[in-house]
Amino acid sequence: MMNTLQQMLCVKSAATVVKELGKLQFPAYGSLYFADAPIDPSLRLDFSNGFCIGPHCATNIGAWNLENLAITNSCPYQPTPQELIRHAKEWEDFETFQRLKLFLVRSINSNTDSWVPSEAWEAAKDANQSVSEEWMQTAAQSEDPDMNEDRGRKLWPFDVNIDG
Repeated sequence: MMNTLQQMLCVKSAATVVKELGKLQFPAYGSLYFADAPIDPSLRLDFSNGFCIGPHCATNIGAWNLENLAITNSCPYQPTPQELIRHAKEWEDFETFQRLKLFLVRSINSNTDSWVPSEAWEAAKDANQSVSEEWMQTAAQSEDPDMNEDRGRKLWPFDVNIDG
């Protein structure tokens, strides 16, 4: 098991590699094909060992013309009204969680995983504690019957009880 220093050095090393990868100039962007694939020569770049780079071939569902798929039946899975209600509530919670997280990232100068620079740690910790207390108080006093302290705690995106 790695200690904290080893973990930090590992992350630093990985970040250095990612930085170097970002500097690489790639001759093409696309998908890897066999060299004899029926691809327009103007859209391919010959590679080595019997391969070439051609157009990117990822699935793009948004580009499908669903009428041309000739699907005549409805979807075999039809959610029940209760499932739709549950989904709507979970979606609302997800959006609230994401808005809170974005607010915190901006207000305490952290990243989305709640990491902050060590020199800003104390200020960020205090700000997180202060804002979380206000959020919990707002949740407890909410007129919404579905909002309470437990739900507020569930929606809070970062750790609250931090010893530092």
